Amino acid sequence: MRKRAGLLGMLALLSGCLFGAAQETAGSKAAKAPCPADTVSFSRDVLPVLRDHCAACHYDTQQWPGLNMATTESYSTLVNQKTGESGEEMLIKPKDPAHSFLLQKVSSKPPVGKQMPSYGRPLSGQELHLIEQWVRQGARDN
Repeated sequence: MRKRAGLLGMLALLSGCLFGAAQETAGSKAAKAPCPADTVSFSRDVLPVLRDHCAACHYDTQQWPGLNMATTESYSTLVNQKTGESGEEMLIKPKDPAHSFLLQKVSSKPPVGKQMPSYGRPLSGQELHLIEQWVRQGARDN
């Protein structure tokens, strides 16, 4: 089952890259090169994980600590934003997974408080790796 999910994930990444490349026209002034197969997309790859695991509690910016994990606006509430819990760390610090508080909180042994999500199943190793890879690649809003 896991192999099938991993294969489907890779197919989704490839199809997204190919679809994006196919939409470029010959007359385009800034034609984009197809994205590499290992490029992680926030909207296509990361946001669905956040919705599945986090949005039950973090669905509105009014919800403590002001995180919205349910919509595409999630990006602006996560990247380069200081945490409400420690106040010093960034929730997502692009290119720096070790100093991205969100990754610490969803890991099995967070340095502060308890592991998230509080309710439901924890993120799988594959989901954690996906988010870590996205952060390492610069946490782009793509």
